[in-house]
Amino acid sequence: MLKKIMRNIDTKDISIEITDKHIDLVKEEIKKINIKRMKAMGIITLVIELFIVLVFDIHKIKSNEFRQVDKIYTILHLSIFTWAAITVYFVSRFSRNSNNKIYDYLPIFSNFVVMIFISIIAVLDQMTIGNITAYISMLLTCGALILIAFPYNILVYTVPHIFFLVLLQRYSATSSLFVANAINSSIFYFSVLIFTRMLYKNQVSQIGKNILLEDINKKILQLSNYDSLTGLANRRYFEELVRKDIESNCVLENESIVAIMDVDLFKDINDKHGHYVGDLVLKNVAKVINKTIGNINLIARWGGEEFIFFFQGIPMEDVDIKLNKLRRNIEKSVVRIDNKELRITASFGYAKVMGNTRDEFDEAFKFADKALYRAKRIGRNCVVMN
Repeated sequence: MLKKIMRNIDTKDISIEITDKHIDLVKEEIKKINIKRMKAMGIITLVIELFIVLVFDIHKIKSNEFRQVDKIYTILHLSIFTWAAITVYFVSRFSRNSNNKIYDYLPIFSNFVVMIFISIIAVLDQMTIGNITAYISMLLTCGALILIAFPYNILVYTVPHIFFLVLLQRYSATSSLFVANAINSSIFYFSVLIFTRMLYKNQVSQIGKNILLEDINKKILQLSNYDSLTGLANRRYFEELVRKDIESNCVLENESIVAIMDVDLFKDINDKHGHYVGDLVLKNVAKVINKTIGNINLIARWGGEEFIFFFQGIPMEDVDIKLNKLRRNIEKSVVRIDNKELRITASFGYAKVMGNTRDEFDEAFKFADKALYRAKRIGRNCVVMN
């Protein structure tokens, strides 16, 4: 049913395709909601049942008027208390065992057990006080709080209701009383079946829309902050991150280095092989960068065939080793075009940031750019420090 509801979500304002991943996320969210509500209901039930046992049941046991029906009441209250304790125990462990399949079916089974207990109590109530308020109240409460999909909601509420009607017919004082209670309870029973289905559908639709919108926002953020070709941060996002680091005044206190890399003879590659091959080269370079440098530093595509690196708290000699390793890996890498192998090289320039202000970062960038120019001038495929 969940898949059907998700497929029917109005997505005219949400331009995104619904996938199995979205459906799994909705399932997980529904499960979390049920577990949270079950925990609250379980704790409340524990308090109420403990109060009933201590104040009413024990008092009756001590009295000389302890009837068979009172004995059954006591057993039922103790059973509900025990079941509530078991439920609270399991839902309290949910965060550590959320992948356990038991939590997929716990809300269904727990609701079913509670309704069976309440059915028996309701029959006893109509025998002793003449009403079935407990049954109707719990029917409405469970239906409103626990989200159960069709057709499981029919199973959860129909079997206990049939059980309730059978006991009601067996122990009603008169046939007219049975008919009245049967009609009243059945009206609420059918109402709950319709209500729970509508509630589940509306909840899934709302959660589904929120997840889809969140997915869209992530994609927008990805497009806004990252270069679509290489997957690296773009220039604007790189500058924003550097600005935040400088304003926090905690990154540049340690030794920091800015480096610029340029793919050698990239214009010749585009002119000779076309821009499609040029794009393949840039993708390959980005792949080598990620594999060699990793995500521990700020890396971005600065523009065209230029890339920028911001090494934070790393000694200059280690940066030199990293950049030379990257240079060698790029030189070893191969771009295949039309059964041919295209090999590329890259030049690097880097400089130390002499302080913790934006002006000092900009100054280091100028020095790194000059170092890169020198690397180009002395033959390319080398690393130069300024």
